[in-house]
Amino acid sequence: MFAVSVAVFLGHVNSTFYVKAVLSPDDEYLFSGSSDGNAYIWQVSRPQSAARVLRGHMNEVTGVDWCRTDVGRLVTLSDDNVVWIWRIDNHHKTSIQDGTAVIGHTGRTAKCVG
Repeated sequence: MFAVSVAVFLGHVNSTFYVKAVLSPDDEYLFSGSSDGNAYIWQVSRPQSAARVLRGHMNEVTGVDWCRTDVGRLVTLSDDNVVWIWRIDNHHKTSIQDGTAVIGHTGRTAKCVG
């Protein structure tokens, strides 16, 4: 059995096996950490489009995840020992590619509750 790529998503850097990626609960977006200290979001149906970049960490982003009950909430974990909780404007989910949908982070915290 041979595996064949159906899409290629470019932009992030993966220099270690610690960097993870995950699909959104609605399967519309791919969310990935990166060795460059950023996190990246791609629209699955548009792999050729540029990723939306979430900036804020000082070291490699190794963990990313979507809230299972609210697709507009995301979390990033980094080797800088900081967890960022991000909020995406649910009214503009389709604009996530152009950079207008991410309305910021809710702050820095040592743990994520929810």
